[in-house]
Amino acid sequence: MFWRQRENHPKPAIGGFCRYWELEMAAFRVLDPFQTFFNLDSTAPAAGGRVDFFESGTSTPKAVYADPGLTTSNGSSIDLDAAGRLEVDCWGDGAYRVRQYDADDTLVKELDNIQPTTSSGLEIPTPLEAGAVLSNDGAILQWLQALFMPDPTGQNGKFPQANGSGYTLVDITIPTPAAPDIVLTGTGAAGSFRAGTTAVAKKFYLQWGSDTMAASGQTAAAGSFNFPAGFDEAPRVLIVGKSASVAAEGQIPAVAVTNTTTTGFSVAMNTDDYTRNGSRINSAVPFDWFAIGFKTV
Repeated sequence: MFWRQRENHPKPAIGGFCRYWELEMAAFRVLDPFQTFFNLDSTAPAAGGRVDFFESGTSTPKAVYADPGLTTSNGSSIDLDAAGRLEVDCWGDGAYRVRQYDADDTLVKELDNIQPTTSSGLEIPTPLEAGAVLSNDGAILQWLQALFMPDPTGQNGKFPQANGSGYTLVDITIPTPAAPDIVLTGTGAAGSFRAGTTAVAKKFYLQWGSDTMAASGQTAAAGSFNFPAGFDEAPRVLIVGKSASVAAEGQIPAVAVTNTTTTGFSVAMNTDDYTRNGSRINSAVPFDWFAIGFKTV
């Protein structure tokens, strides 16, 4: 048996058209062309005789062919040459009934049901199963239920989608991404950066700048400072002191953010020396600040 490809054939059970494969019997040599056929009493080759071919179990002539592709017919009767051999080849498919005749039309021998020899595992299983395709498990042929793809005619740009029992072709809708909303203002010394999309009003918001803590004349100092623009909620604030020395003895104060609001922040500084007058903060303390949060625009 062999499979032959065909196109634009209606698909079973599902509809539309598809490319599919149909099963046909494989071609085989019905008789050996090197075989010598003898006369009735087997005393000499049956020179000038013939071999006739029929449908198995009938007297209906059945053609044989010159090639395994079964394209060139040699008819249903082949003459025997002087050596008692077939004058031409005899390829066929299916099952044959064969009769050999001597030169005087005497029937010498008859054989029926001549067909390719196959193992039982290569026989097409019966009964047939609707909507199934013929497959195998590596040893025997078997029917498998098959799902065919829908007809793609006129369905440009569509993709197959499982619906629980088969496939349908659907449009793939790719949403347009929201446009970015990015705004950068200011300089390296002071400014802001806002990032998000036009689809969401709330944006990531970063502000930075510089300020100065006034000299307190004590070992500790505190102050409140405002953001140039407010946040939706209290942001995270980072302080970086910029003074090398703010006390007579050269101390540099520790810095801490003690409170944040949507509009500003509070800072505390301390030289960590409560017993020495030389550690008093007698000079203004410059610092940089960074605030990270969100803002709705």
